[in-house]
Amino acid sequence: MGFTSGNSAKADEASLLSRRVAAANAAETGTVRGGESAAAATTARVRMLAWTLEPGGAARQARTLLEGVLRGAGLDEAAVFDAKLAVAELAGNAERHGRPPYEMRVFIVGGVPIWCEVIDGDPDLRRVAAALHDSGPVGGDPLPEHGRGLPLLRQLSDGHCLAYPATTSCTGVHGKAVAFGLPTRSGVRHMGPPWTGLPEPGRP
Repeated sequence: MGFTSGNSAKADEASLLSRRVAAANAAETGTVRGGESAAAATTARVRMLAWTLEPGGAARQARTLLEGVLRGAGLDEAAVFDAKLAVAELAGNAERHGRPPYEMRVFIVGGVPIWCEVIDGDPDLRRVAAALHDSGPVGGDPLPEHGRGLPLLRQLSDGHCLAYPATTSCTGVHGKAVAFGLPTRSGVRHMGPPWTGLPEPGRP
């Protein structure tokens, strides 16, 4: 047993996130090994990437993972920043108000990331639905570890956000998804996840 310095802990976390991205990429080609906390499924035009988010750092992890996906899509810095802020809000809310497991999923259509979900293991949608329609004021620190409410998500996504029942892809737990349309280079945002017909990753 021993102690880990703060710098070592950050390096370990960065290494873990890198392994998760690699695992998701491997999943797309069917080479993910058992025990990885990432999954992917593919149809002719739609891909779904999924990562388990660890309790205690879900907001930070979700932000880093989504940034990696969006930078490859050629978005400008402002669009990437807003999407990172939105997903951090969702993951932070999932930890504060939901329950494990936590998962982030990104849907990619024709090579373009269009939709992002954060799923938690609490199926109760009532408070989330009310918060998504709350028109209260928004403000404060631009990259919170402690959230400012789902009205911020509504603002950042131009109202392209939803909450609905969902089952995690990595663990098969029934819960809820809170999700939003990602910014795209065309400026078009989607209002819901694409119909995929995808099987649960890792399942027949």
